[in-house]
Amino acid sequence: MIKNKTTIEYISNNRVIQIICDTDTPIDIVKEALAKFLQYVGNIEDNAKNQLAKIEEEKILTDDSPLEG
Repeated sequence: MIKNKTTIEYISNNRVIQIICDTDTPIDIVKEALAKFLQYVGNIEDNAKNQLAKIEEEKILTDDSPLEG
């Protein structure tokens, strides 16, 4: 089977981002997919922030411990 595809491309800082879909994909489905992508990226950001906060908290607890000796 041969299918035509539509590609949307965005270039920023020499990074190429492409979205490829069937040419007959309804716009509302494209928008839904984009919303899911944003949600996915937001989850990655949230997880990274939580990990950094945990590391910082552990560092503060370690730095605040009394010195022995």
